[in-house]
Amino acid sequence: MLRILYGKEYGNNGREVASLSDVELFADNYNPYKINQKYLSVFKVTFENKGNEIEKIRLKELQVVGGEELLYPLGIEYFENNLKDEPEKIKNAYRMNMPEELVLTPSQRITKFIAIPAINPKNENLQVQIIKGKEIINFDFKVKEKEASKNYLVESYEIFTTGLGDPLSQYFYCALNYEKGVSLALSDARIFVSEEKKTVPVSVYVVAIDMKTSKARTARKVKFRFGEQKKNKVIVPFESSNKE
Repeated sequence: MLRILYGKEYGNNGREVASLSDVELFADNYNPYKINQKYLSVFKVTFENKGNEIEKIRLKELQVVGGEELLYPLGIEYFENNLKDEPEKIKNAYRMNMPEELVLTPSQRITKFIAIPAINPKNENLQVQIIKGKEIINFDFKVKEKEASKNYLVESYEIFTTGLGDPLSQYFYCALNYEKGVSLALSDARIFVSEEKKTVPVSVYVVAIDMKTSKARTARKVKFRFGEQKKNKVIVPFESSNKE
C-alpha cells in the first residue's frame, strides 16, 4: 500500500543494506528513531524498583553529557510533531520511548529507550545522568567508532506475470518477503539478489491495477528460492480473468 501511495521513491531494488544483511533488521519504515532520513542516538535503559514503595522517574530528570556538550532526552511531543505522516513510527515511539513519567511498582523491572540528537563520536566518554533533587546518579559509557564493510555479489531477477491479458494496460506493484527476514516494496519488477539470499525461501506479492477501470487484482508466489528459477525469471500467476 505504501509503495502505491508514495511511488518509486518508496521502493527498493534489493541492493540496499537492509535487504542484503544476514541479520534481521528493524525496518526503517517502523523505526521511530529515524526522522527525516537521519538517525537519533539511542540508549537502552532498564529501571528496576527494588523497594517496597512506588517509584517515579521523570524524563526531565535525565540528561546526557558528552565532553562539554549537554543533551536532554526527546519527549513524545517531539515524535508527534515530526512523525505526523508516519503513524506506525508514532505507535512505536509510544511503545518504546521513555515517557514523561515512568511509574514503577515494587519489584517491577522496565526497559525503555531514551533518544537524543546524534552524538559527536569524538567525545569518547559519555554519561547518562539521573538528577533527583540533590542526588546525582551517573551511568558511564565509552564511545567507540566501528566501521564495517562487506562486498556482495548480486544477480538480477525479473518478475513476470501470467493470466492478465494485456500487461501494458496495468500498473504493477511488487513486494517480497524473505523467510525470517526483511520485507521489501520493490521499485519495479526487477530485484537484485545476493548469493547468500538465493537459497533463502522467499515470497513475492504482486498488485495489478487496470489503467482504465482502476480495478485491482492480486497474485503471489510463495516459499520459493531465487536460485531455483530458470533464466532468472520469477513467474507469478494471476487467476484467469474469465473467472470474474
